[in-house]
Amino acid sequence: MEEMGDKSKVNDERVDEIMTMATNYYKDILVRIVEYNEKLEKLRNLKQEADNEW
Repeated sequence: MEEMGDKSKVNDERVDEIMTMATNYYKDILVRIVEYNEKLEKLRNLKQEADNEW
């Protein structure tokens, strides 16, 4: 029965590891989305300025 407890502990550790990896992955994606949105906003502002000059 102790062997089952060891496997459960290993499984719990693995689940924690996978959850941490997934969380970090999604955090990275969110950071990229924010960066792209900032760049897109700058481009829109530049386009608006160019349109206003014409």
